[in-house]
Amino acid sequence: MIGVKKTVVVEDWFDAYCEEVKQFFVYVTPSKEVEYLVQDTFKHALHHFSSYQQDQHPKTWLFCIARNVVSAQAQDQSNVMWKRLRNKKKEQNVPKDDETSLNGNEIYLAFCKLPEKQREVLFLNLMIGFSFSRVAEVLHSREKKVKKKYDRALRELEESLSYSRHQLEEAISVLSKEESIPFERKESMKQELRLEMGKNEQKPLYVKKSSNKKSIIAGVSAALMLLTAVYVITDRGESQTESTPADNTEGEKEEQQKQQSVYEFHGNIKSQPNLEYMQYAPGGELLLYVQSTDDGQYEIALQNRSEEEPTILNKIATFDHEFRWSPNGKYIVMYKEDDEQTTSISFIDVEKREVMERTFEAKLHNLIWDEDGNGVFFKESIQASNQYEQITYYSLMDREEKVIASGEQDDKPYNYSIQRTSQSGMKVDKLLLNEGLTTELFFEKQEGEWAKVDEKSYAPYSQAFIDRYLYSRDDKTVKRMSWSRNNEKVIYIEEDDDTQLRKINVWEVGDKGPQTIIPQQEDIENVRSFTWSPDNKYVLTSYTLFNWNVYNMDDFSYTTMKEATQEPVWGPNNQIAVIQSVKANGAGEGVSVYTLQNNNLLKGETIYTFNSNTGTATIYGWDDPSRLNVRFENREFDETAYLSFKYQQDEWQRVVKDTINVHAFQSSIWGLDRIQRDEPYSMWEEINKTSSLSIGDGKEATVHLFANTNTSKANAPAFAYIQYDDKWFRVGRVGYKEDSIQVDTKQYTSDETQEIVINGSKEVDGGFVQQSFIIGFNPTDDNGNYFKKIASIPNLQEIDVDEDGEVELVSTEGGHQLKPFKTVLFLPHFETFDRINVAEATGMEYARLMKKGGQYVIKTGRVENTETAYTYQYRNGELKLID
Repeated sequence: MIGVKKTVVVEDWFDAYCEEVKQFFVYVTPSKEVEYLVQDTFKHALHHFSSYQQDQHPKTWLFCIARNVVSAQAQDQSNVMWKRLRNKKKEQNVPKDDETSLNGNEIYLAFCKLPEKQREVLFLNLMIGFSFSRVAEVLHSREKKVKKKYDRALRELEESLSYSRHQLEEAISVLSKEESIPFERKESMKQELRLEMGKNEQKPLYVKKSSNKKSIIAGVSAALMLLTAVYVITDRGESQTESTPADNTEGEKEEQQKQQSVYEFHGNIKSQPNLEYMQYAPGGELLLYVQSTDDGQYEIALQNRSEEEPTILNKIATFDHEFRWSPNGKYIVMYKEDDEQTTSISFIDVEKREVMERTFEAKLHNLIWDEDGNGVFFKESIQASNQYEQITYYSLMDREEKVIASGEQDDKPYNYSIQRTSQSGMKVDKLLLNEGLTTELFFEKQEGEWAKVDEKSYAPYSQAFIDRYLYSRDDKTVKRMSWSRNNEKVIYIEEDDDTQLRKINVWEVGDKGPQTIIPQQEDIENVRSFTWSPDNKYVLTSYTLFNWNVYNMDDFSYTTMKEATQEPVWGPNNQIAVIQSVKANGAGEGVSVYTLQNNNLLKGETIYTFNSNTGTATIYGWDDPSRLNVRFENREFDETAYLSFKYQQDEWQRVVKDTINVHAFQSSIWGLDRIQRDEPYSMWEEINKTSSLSIGDGKEATVHLFANTNTSKANAPAFAYIQYDDKWFRVGRVGYKEDSIQVDTKQYTSDETQEIVINGSKEVDGGFVQQSFIIGFNPTDDNGNYFKKIASIPNLQEIDVDEDGEVELVSTEGGHQLKPFKTVLFLPHFETFDRINVAEATGMEYARLMKKGGQYVIKTGRVENTETAYTYQYRNGELKLID
């Protein structure tokens, strides 16, 4: 991408992928404003273009951004509103056309009822054609987890619909798409991208083709766009031409022909080798573009989509101009924003195809169209005996200019800036820099003339002055402005436009200037945000590399850097809650609370840990000093639990809830080991074997137990082997020679094969426990790895815990001094198991299954506090507190 303007690249991506990104939002999110989400996606791509890796496929990167846009919107919505939108999504109109022999409407409705994470996987794999590895990259997940979500989603569809897995995959891959984004809307969206670029770089959008290298890159980009338009290239290397439904109406065909004509026009212009710049008018009918000529000059052309040839409006020697269409599409203004000597503006009358040049007294800035499109506002810097600025309005209706506000009569160097315009009103900020004064001037259009109707003045060096002064600076760029909660101080990053060096300043209301608290340093550019403490004494600074520290606003000292995986949150009494990496018990991440002490020391305590591969935690409330609220989201199963922690008895303890969603704590236990082919050792003796076991698909296998009988040990370890198709597969140690090891087959999972269950024993913490080894069978494995361990479960029991008529697989772990009792539920699905640790779900140290009053209950509590215990019933996937 070196040498190519990022806006051009993002525009090309927009042309190539905007429809697929739109379909992602249509099928995955509950929002109806999908075009705005598409626009947000490409704006993020523009802003974060520097993070794009050239070896990454742009479509993969864009879908990563799109998914983050979905997450951000979901966090911004209230839970009630988001759920209401989800319900509406499930009830929305289904596609009209049906490209398969199956009931497309029925499949579409069932698809929309799937959890969001499952819809994402099916959409990206079946409808976009991403491989599982690319889907995992988009979802920031592992390939195994993606496959599991894929299997779970199809299994749910199989259970609710009368179609086979293959039929469902075929039907989903050709689900009818929503209507395309209209061409005019696409061009409007691209224009917004160009304006977004202008907000950040303040430069006109054009591409200089000063080298063959850039021309080659542009040509390759155009070729890729053409290929993308004609083919849908899947990761499996298959090419499928896009088809048109046979039952299109005549009206639809006409619309398609019109769209084809539009795209041909656009493609013809964009493929011109000398094209430097192009911009559509509002509505998309007219196109302004600039092309270089053989004599080294530039032609400005205007062409309607219905015209075969353009109108050449003007010829210029150099091209460093900016163009802006009027809102009504009648005029185009052309000027040099960055030119120190800009004193003239060229107006293009679109209807007459004429160029009018207007020269003014001084350098022009801050040019803004009037909302009705019949005039422009701009600021003039007047160089006279007394230098001053003024705001001028130029009317294109009567070709006259009128000064709206001026500092000439005051004999003071006022700075002006236009802050807001509408059809009938405008606000102008008037600043006197050397005295720290600011005044807001309000204007209205009365009988066609602009008149001042009100003004508001502020005290010297007020918040209003500081705000507007920092906003309007020409020599410095101000970033990350954050006002204290009492609006008395502001902290911000100041960047020198010439040297690009940055520093951190603090400006207090009433002071004539800011104080620098951190001089120019390289890592300042990594600052993500500033957040003031509730008492306005400290500022918490978050960095993009997941670090943070705290600044003392009294003496500008600061703490050492700490790590976090999300932005920290201020709490009462200058406490800070963070989500950060932890190493305890392999948890991955945890919720920690830091207390800010004297001498800028941070004392931290981790109050909750969780498996970061399964889910993520977010701090969503901390109003009460002694109560912290955390939302835990299980990404793998799209489940959520709301947790509260209370500070009592000198420690943080989890608050007991009446109802707990245990599925939020569900985790997968994808295959422990693939069972390798290996023959028994020749010196071992076979101590037992089974008869032929039916394992599904008409296949049979036998299980053999071997032990080393020559050992001097009283009880030699026993090893299990599976013999299948004249091949041996080594399971491993399953107990001891003297044990009564039982072997059976059962169908726990739903993959239409039988699992081999070996009930043996295992040494744990110096003792022996019953251990069940469950072996899965896959007769179609390409590599010949037909068997794998899918679970190793201690003390396995089959009990109908929730009394729904179906047994649950229950395991009891621990039960001794080193490890207290923990009840674990194992949930089988397609080809593996999930597990739910009830003690973890309740936030207790132990959880023991027992019978009470003829019903199964789970008693939980803490080992050291025997007086406090809680009893739950397991019903409908939830734990209900009963005692």
